[in-house]
This record gives sequence, structure tokens and C-alpha cells, in this order.
Amino acid sequence: MKFTAVFMDIAGNYLTKYFITSHDTNQAWEEILSQTAEPERLLLIIPGEHTVYSQADRRGLYDGLR
Repeated sequence: MKFTAVFMDIAGNYLTKYFITSHDTNQAWEEILSQTAEPERLLLIIPGEHTVYSQADRRGLYDGLR
């Protein structure tokens, strides 16, 4: 199953990555966590592939439209 994982880095920025792993969410969490490099911190896993925007992303989101 495909998951969107949301991480936080040492500077407090959010990052998203996509993983294909088990349908079992507990097992998926453990598998994704085992592939997480320090200092990233796994915060959420969301079933499916999703585009995720944080406050930092929003700063430049509409800059090209002005």
C-alpha cells in the first residue's frame, strides 16, 4: 500500500515522502520509521499519495500569480 509520510527536520520544517509498504498501519509505521534518517522525525502516515502543504510552502504558493 502507498503511504504519504510527514516528517519534521531539525529546523522545524515539514517534509513529505512516499512509501510503498504493508497495508497494516502498525507495520507500515515501523517500516517507514526504520528508513527514517536522523535528524528527521516521523510525525504522520496517511494512506495514499497526497500533496501536503505547510506554512513554509504557502509563502511562495501564490508568488507567481501576483
